[in-house]
Formats: sequence, C-alpha cells, structure tokens
Amino acid sequence: MNMHPAAKAPPSAADNKSFQPEKKAMTMQSLSTTTTELKPVELQSYLDEGWRIFVDTCSFMSSGCEPFFTRSAAAFRDAGVSIHCPKEVRRELEKNLSSPKEQTRQLAMRGLAAYDALDKLDVLREIDCPGSQENVFADPVFAKIFDEQRAEHKLLLITQDRRLAAGLYSRNQDEFMHFHPVHVLRLLSRGDLGFLNHPQTQELMFPPNMNDFSVRTNDPRPSRLVRGGSARWKVGPAHRLRRPHRRRARSVPS
Repeated sequence: MNMHPAAKAPPSAADNKSFQPEKKAMTMQSLSTTTTELKPVELQSYLDEGWRIFVDTCSFMSSGCEPFFTRSAAAFRDAGVSIHCPKEVRRELEKNLSSPKEQTRQLAMRGLAAYDALDKLDVLREIDCPGSQENVFADPVFAKIFDEQRAEHKLLLITQDRRLAAGLYSRNQDEFMHFHPVHVLRLLSRGDLGFLNHPQTQELMFPPNMNDFSVRTNDPRPSRLVRGGSARWKVGPAHRLRRPHRRRARSVPS
C-alpha cells in the first residue's frame, strides 16, 4: 500500500525503539486529573482470564494508541492473546488517509503504522466477517461479532465511540444467564485503559463485575456511573465506589 509521504512508517527495531514492546507486562499508573477520574483499568486481568479483545478504528487513531501498544504488545504475546480487528478497521484507516482534513490524515497514518507494526509482531489477528464486505464502517461489524460470540467468550472492545459502547452495554441487560458480560473501555491519552461517558447522560459507563476501583479526583462535585448500562453508582473524592444508600424517613414530631 502506498502511503502519504508524511506518513509514519511502522517503526522497526533497528531505527526506532519507541514502538518496541517492553519485556515486562504493562503496569498501570494512576492519572492526575482536574476532573473526576477513576484509576486506570488493568489490562493484565483481561489477558489472564482469557478475554477476547477487539480494538476499534477510532482507538487506533487516538493519542493513546502508540503508548498503549508499546507497553502492552509483549504482554499480549506472552499471554498468547491476540488483538482482534475486523478487516473494516484497516479499510477505515486507509479511507481516512484521503480525508480533506489534515489532522484526520495524520491520525490515520499513525493508526495504520501501529496496525501494521502489531501485525508484524504477530499480535494482531485480522477477522473476515462473512457478509460484511459492503459495510464501510466497522461499528455494525463489531455489533454482529459481539452478538454471535458473547455466549462463548468474554468480550472486551477498546473504542473511543460512546454510541457504540452504549449499544454494546445495552446487551448486558439481557436476562439470559449463559451470556458473558460485554466490557467496553477506551484509550486515555497516556495509553491507559479508562471508561467512556454515555452519549446522552454523560455518566460514566461502568462495566459489570468490576467493583474495586479507587477514585482520584480534584473535583469535589460527585458524579455518577452507569454500571453495565443500568444501576448507578456514586463517586466521591478519594473514595471507593459504593452503592448510594437510601435515606431513612425522618419521624415527624407530633
């Protein structure tokens, strides 16, 4: 594939050490923020428990792409876990190389370079989803894959797309116990994994079965989380997540 002259070529071990995977597994560091922020999510637990991990186009084009994969490629390889991407992800990256917006072209170049580097490291697995050739966007392909596979596999999607995340989280409300819960996370700017805000309510969408996250915040105002798209949790400064307790009715003196 011919790339734009300004594109970054996939870094090699000889000429660029910045993209070489670290030998040690990724260690998450807490973020310093000016708004309510949760401690970054550990990737290693997903690798250890055999989750099937997918990455969306927009995450490849995010600022956290290179630092995340630089730190985590070795962990994926050591755990024998692949990064799954439908072919539509690469098609979207290539399509964005022709965008009229310079910034979009640059982000697509960086994302495609990361995609190719992971492929050369034998960490990325490209999926050919039957009947999806006509799809221009990857979103409906992810939805179809998750519907087909969540009965057998634990599925994690890394995406910056809040609408896609909300749609996938709505599947966790199904009452069929044999389905595994769907988790959706995003890449933060430093390459850590974090949560997404709901596109309508702006509440954080909190994956189910994840109850032990400490909070770092400089904002004294409380915020709410949407746990798996349903039950709400409160977050307070420097406290652990806890269910909002009900207020007892006060007795009125006669």
